[in-house]
Amino acid sequence: MTPQDVAQWFRIEERPAEMLLTGCAGLGLLCKQNGRYCNTPLAEKFLVRAGHYYFGGFVNMLNRRLYSGWDKLPEALRTNRPTTWDADKQRSLFEGADPAMMQTFLQAMHSLSIFTARALGEAVDFTTFRKLLDVGGGSGAFDIEALPAISESFRHGLRPAVRDGDRRAKSRGGRSGRPYHDPIRRFLRRPEVSAPRCNPALHDHA
Repeated sequence: MTPQDVAQWFRIEERPAEMLLTGCAGLGLLCKQNGRYCNTPLAEKFLVRAGHYYFGGFVNMLNRRLYSGWDKLPEALRTNRPTTWDADKQRSLFEGADPAMMQTFLQAMHSLSIFTARALGEAVDFTTFRKLLDVGGGSGAFDIEALPAISESFRHGLRPAVRDGDRRAKSRGGRSGRPYHDPIRRFLRRPEVSAPRCNPALHDHA
């Protein structure tokens, strides 16, 4: 794209458009050829949304949730309160969070997990396993990247809640019954060889 193309696309003046392109080129994200700018291999690999190793999810998370908190550091120190969510309405960042924020968080964690998963796949031979139990698997980054040889993936949700039927039983005075870990136990009792993997975030529910 040329500076004129960028100015028209973002509906800005040509001068700031050219400054933006020059800055991105200086960072190694763009290269200039015959007056036009294009992605460098680095940007093509990590900053194209459709790319396998797209890292923009984590950058968006930093921009939307973390940088603003550091901007308000003096306020946080004076008040001893969080600045990126309403402590009067939420006990944490995730309680009652809007779907858009949770989607941003999930994309950020996927951006990080995909590289950890690749390293795991390079270090461990999973070809002898047929099934994967991915507890707290999130976006499925480990299933996608580290374990393509496993024929069946069985991911299980992060929160150890009880099923609706068991909630109804408890409300009637009966026993709460089976939490979600029962399907996991049944899976691990199967005769086929299986490979369990637990998300480190599960320590929050221990």
